[in-house]
Amino acid sequence: LLLVVSEELDHIGMVEANNLGLVPEFFMIGEPTELKFGRLQKGAVKVILKVQGKAAHSGYPHLGDSAIDKLLDILHDIRTHEWPSDKTFGLHHLLCSYGLNKIERSTTVNIGLISGGEALNALAEHASAAIFFRVTTSTADILEQLETIVDGRAKIDQSFGKNEPIFLTAPPPPYDSEVVAFNTDLPYFIARDKLKAAYLFGAGSITNAHSKDEHILVEDLKKAVEIHISVFKSYRTIDVGNLVSYSIKQNVFYFVSLNILYFYVLFF
Repeated sequence: LLLVVSEELDHIGMVEANNLGLVPEFFMIGEPTELKFGRLQKGAVKVILKVQGKAAHSGYPHLGDSAIDKLLDILHDIRTHEWPSDKTFGLHHLLCSYGLNKIERSTTVNIGLISGGEALNALAEHASAAIFFRVTTSTADILEQLETIVDGRAKIDQSFGKNEPIFLTAPPPPYDSEVVAFNTDLPYFIARDKLKAAYLFGAGSITNAHSKDEHILVEDLKKAVEIHISVFKSYRTIDVGNLVSYSIKQNVFYFVSLNILYFYVLFF
C-alpha cells in the first residue's frame, strides 16, 4: 500500500516513491470511477504564465505598464482559442466500440490560480496564472499552440511537468471500462513498462470530487472490495486468501491518493 502526496500539483510523492525501487507485477490506482475501470486517461500539461510589467501610481498610468492587464489579454486569447479535439481518442478496437462525448474527446483548459499586484493604487509590476490543460492529442501539440498564443508576452514555466495520455489494462469480463478526463500519478511511476497490468478503479464519483458534497456510499465500498477480489482471482498466481500478503509479497502494488485513504483502510 503506497500513499503519496501532491498528486494534484507536482506529483512529487510519486517521484520520490520511485526511489524505493518497487517493481510490482500489478498496479491498482485508486480513484473515484463509479465502480468502473478506467481504460484511458487524458494527458496533462501544467504551466504558470509569468508576466513582467512596470509599477507606477495608478493616477498616472502612462508612466507604467500593468502586468495584470497584459496577463488578462493573454488569458482571453487562451480561453477563446479552439484547442484540439481528437475524434479517435479512446476508440481502441479491443477496448471500445462506441463514441465519446465532446468533453472526453477535447483538450480542456482550466485557469486555476491568478495572482498579481500589490495595491489598488498601483499598476502591477508582476502577475501570474496557473493553467491546467487536459490533453487528448499530445503535450508537444498543446505547448506549441500555447507558445504561439503567448508570443513572448509572458514566460511559460513548465516546472510542474507534463505527461501524455495513457492506456490502462482492460478489466476482465463482465466489468465496464471508460475514458476518464482526469490525470493520475501513473505516468510518473518509472517501472510502469514492467507491469503485467495497471488498473484504474474505485468507488465514488469524480463528478462530486472537490465539492462540498464529496462522498462515497458505504454500499459502494463493499462492492469495490468484491470487485477487487474478483479481478485478482483472474490471476492464478495471486493468493486471494490472504489480502494483506499482497503488499508483503509485492504481487500487487496499491497506489492511492490521500483523499481516498479510508477506502483502502477499509479494504485492508
